[in-house]
Amino acid sequence: MIIVYFCFMQDGYSILINKLSAFTQKYYQNQLIRGLVLCFTSVALGFIVFAVLEHYGRFGVLARTILFWAFVLLSTLILCLLVFRPLFKLAKLGERLSDDQAAKIIGKHFHGVSDKLLNVIQLKKQSAGSLALIEASINQKAAELKPIPFLNAVRFSENKRYIKYALIPLFIFAGLYAADRQELITESSARIIDYKTEYIPPKPFDFAILNDSLVCIQHQNYVVSVQLQGKEIPSEAHIELGGQPIKMKKKENHIFEYGLINVQKTQTFKFNAGGLYSEPHQLNVLPAPSLVSFELSLDYPSYIGKENQRLENTGEVLIPEGSNVRWDFFTENTDTFNVLWGERLLNTKKTSKNHFSFFRTAKSSLNYTLLPFNSDVQTLDSVNYNFKVVKDGFPIVDVSEVVDSTTLKTRYFQGQIKDDYGFQKLQFVVKKPNNNWDSIVPIKINTATNIESFFFVFDLNTTQIKEGESLDYYFEVYDNDGVNGSKKSQSRAFEFNAPTEEELQEQQEIKTKDLKKQLEENVQLAKDLQEEFEDLRKKLLNKEELSWEDKQQVSEVLDKQKKLEKSIDQISEKNKEKNALLNEFSEQDKRILEKQKQLEALMEELMTEEMRELFDEMEALMEEMKTDEWMKKLEELQMSNEDLEKELDRNLEMLKKFEFEQALEESLEKLQEIIEQQEGLKESNNEKSQPQESITEQQKELNKAFEKLSDKLDGLQQKNEELEKRANLSDTDSLQGTIEQQMQESKENSEKNKRKKTSQSQQKALDKMEELKEKLKQAQNQPGESGPPEDMDALRQILENLIDLSLDEEKLLNDLSTTNNDDPEYVSLIHWQNKLSDDSKILEDSLYALSKRQAQIKATINREMRAISNNIEKSLGNMSERESEKAVGKQQLVMTSANNLALMLSDVLQSMQEDLADKTPGQQQCDKPGSGNPSPSDIKKMQEQLKKQLEQMKKGPDGTKKPQNKPGGKDLAKMMGRQEMIRQQLEKMAEKIEESENGNSDNLRDAIDKMEQTEGDIANDNITQETLNRQNQIIEHLLEAEKAEQERDKDKKREAKEATQLPHQVQELLEEYQKNKIKQSEMLKTIPAKLKPYYKGKVKEYFQNID
Repeated sequence: MIIVYFCFMQDGYSILINKLSAFTQKYYQNQLIRGLVLCFTSVALGFIVFAVLEHYGRFGVLARTILFWAFVLLSTLILCLLVFRPLFKLAKLGERLSDDQAAKIIGKHFHGVSDKLLNVIQLKKQSAGSLALIEASINQKAAELKPIPFLNAVRFSENKRYIKYALIPLFIFAGLYAADRQELITESSARIIDYKTEYIPPKPFDFAILNDSLVCIQHQNYVVSVQLQGKEIPSEAHIELGGQPIKMKKKENHIFEYGLINVQKTQTFKFNAGGLYSEPHQLNVLPAPSLVSFELSLDYPSYIGKENQRLENTGEVLIPEGSNVRWDFFTENTDTFNVLWGERLLNTKKTSKNHFSFFRTAKSSLNYTLLPFNSDVQTLDSVNYNFKVVKDGFPIVDVSEVVDSTTLKTRYFQGQIKDDYGFQKLQFVVKKPNNNWDSIVPIKINTATNIESFFFVFDLNTTQIKEGESLDYYFEVYDNDGVNGSKKSQSRAFEFNAPTEEELQEQQEIKTKDLKKQLEENVQLAKDLQEEFEDLRKKLLNKEELSWEDKQQVSEVLDKQKKLEKSIDQISEKNKEKNALLNEFSEQDKRILEKQKQLEALMEELMTEEMRELFDEMEALMEEMKTDEWMKKLEELQMSNEDLEKELDRNLEMLKKFEFEQALEESLEKLQEIIEQQEGLKESNNEKSQPQESITEQQKELNKAFEKLSDKLDGLQQKNEELEKRANLSDTDSLQGTIEQQMQESKENSEKNKRKKTSQSQQKALDKMEELKEKLKQAQNQPGESGPPEDMDALRQILENLIDLSLDEEKLLNDLSTTNNDDPEYVSLIHWQNKLSDDSKILEDSLYALSKRQAQIKATINREMRAISNNIEKSLGNMSERESEKAVGKQQLVMTSANNLALMLSDVLQSMQEDLADKTPGQQQCDKPGSGNPSPSDIKKMQEQLKKQLEQMKKGPDGTKKPQNKPGGKDLAKMMGRQEMIRQQLEKMAEKIEESENGNSDNLRDAIDKMEQTEGDIANDNITQETLNRQNQIIEHLLEAEKAEQERDKDKKREAKEATQLPHQVQELLEEYQKNKIKQSEMLKTIPAKLKPYYKGKVKEYFQNID
């Protein structure tokens, strides 16, 4: 127990001692912190004081030595007292606080402790004499002092009051730097530290060279730069070279410069400013490597056909790909020569002193740099060049396509191919997108040139394209690239889509509808023009001169006439396009083709050359202000327009009739096709040769086909309703409905697998189809209310009435010639002429009505009939004015026109009779074109027939006829009209020959003159031997003309058939092609072989842009 108590006593005292020891450590730590702060403050303030003294005193070496060591000693002393001393105490070096001293300090801090801690320590020291009592007292005190924190007697925070002293030097330093006066401390402190050096007071300014190094490469320029630094800067500065001062150029910030040009050798210089001189400086000059000259040897690829070249001092090159290039460099002061080739640094080969060579093959364009070096100069300004490689580009093919609207399956191409150096081949490629079929057609070209024009014609019939199929076609050109191999280019692809039957019919409907609409508009426009012509004629009748308003009105009328002419020309072209579309993609019956030709001929004859010439004359007369002549031409134009109006109306009716007949023919063909398919399907059903499902599906498709046909038949009825003379087409709606019903029952029975009932329904449908076909054939064989026989009867009646009219007019002419103007009989002659006028109008109306049904009646026939009526009207007017001579002249014209018309109608009647004779049941009309333009052979035959008639007329030994044998006026009129008609045809033929190149119509002109003489003999009933001899001469001239025409035909056979029938767009292509060929020929002659590619290209562009 005594041992435990002793241990407890020891522990309590030890705790007090440990706490005292910790207090002592913190005590010295606090002194160290305070010492550091005070030391910094003292040393810093001393540093500032010493620096300020030096700054203003600028002491010598001795004084600065004293200052330096005084500062060092003072700083050391402060450092030892305030820092090292507490630091040693912390390290327990030297004398430290005793426990008694520490207990006193703690007692002073803690009032509750007072002397208790000191007493414990002192009791401990006395515990050796009375152990029990002392130890009990120690333990009691120790227990009382144990909770007290001795460390709190030392507070680090008390040192904060010293920090404010440390801020004083900091604020001084900051203020100096803020005021930009830091040199007050820095410079003076530096002099104190370097107290051994003698410092000379500074100059007012210094010379500071700004050049990094005073080294210059020979032959280069060098700029010397110096900056004057200080407080007092002079305004000028000089540089002395070779003892000669040279003024320097002043820059900003007190900088002066002077440029040395083409420095050759090392030089010494110094600066002078404000009476002060700088130290001497030396500019060292290094020998410069330089490129004196160089040569390029160009070896071109053989395929471009260009001679090799040698260029001097030409670094920028434009060179074809694949060329071999060699450089030869001639230099000075050069040890090595490099070439920066793009991004690669390459060495050259040194062949001798200052001579280097370099070799490359032209593959791609880049920049290259020439870099000469020597041992002294490693870098130098480089020389840069462009090495541009012209690659052999892809060939170019440019093609224009022209489609003739009248031959849609013929495509015309005019194109041009271009390349850098030449071609290998050109070919035309045709492909079917949904088929592996293709075709390649080589096109012959000149492969040696680099630009070539070509012309190509593509006939789609050679591809055997079917309806609904499409074709892609284009041109391919290959160049003659000898480096990378031949390259191919392709033109833009063209596409041709063959229309299906439905598309073709739809397009035909659209074109026909557009054509009818335009015809109707033209008919109305012609009527409006007639009214305006009449108003204009009445307005200008008594005017000698045209006013400005009159001219405006005339100009407006003529503009409308121009518009009508242009529209009529468009109608003819549109009709040809419509027919071409149909004929190109479907086979037409000969009768339909003949109708097409007749309708085309009618539309081409709408605007005659006489009408166009008359219109041109009117425009010219209006400019010349010839009112009287203009009024006469207006009257003629008014009459022509009246004819034109009727012909337009007639063409409209004929177009509607043709549309109906064509639709009827197509319907019959489609019906026959359905009948054949239905019969085949019926046989398959009876013989069970196909699965029932297949028969059902085929019957379903057949039903759809008949539904389309039924719709077409409904449209056929509508077209028939539009005709003035409707066809004998009975209503077929009920019959169509019955057929559709039976065909539907066939399909339903087939779906139910009832073969017998299916067959019965199919047979009923077939029977009704045959009945429908018979009705359509009846309408086809009798296309109007009056058929061909009735039309021929009507034509015969018109012809007889015309002859009677001619005879009556001849008798009237004879009576009028012998009747005086004041004879009472003269009035009856006027009434007679009036009756003949009415008769002519009836004839005109009858003939016009017939012409609407018969296309063989040409427009010239109606115009001739119109001329008869007009001349009778004029004759009637002249007779009313008692102008007998003028009336007789008009009557003679009536007789001439009547005779001509009789001959033409006779030919038409004969042609109709031949057509009717050739036409048998089940056989279509032959494709005889009717009366066209006769050849010299035909005219010769007609002239021979006329000669025979004249020979029969000539009776008697003296060569003249006896009065009792005198032929009737009817026979003379026929012969005279026939001769006149032959002469007119011959005149047209002569004009065509004269319009052609190298045309000679002397024989025909001689024959025409002789025919006019024969007409006079016939008119005077004076047929003599001379008349017959003249006929022989006429026949001989015609025979020579026939031989000449045969020779011309032989020449034409050597040429392409299409060459004389090409559309105007193709003619333009051919002309452009010829121009291009001429340009290319001139280009080959003009461009020198050695001309550079760039300039060759410019020359080519020049020739291509020539109009």
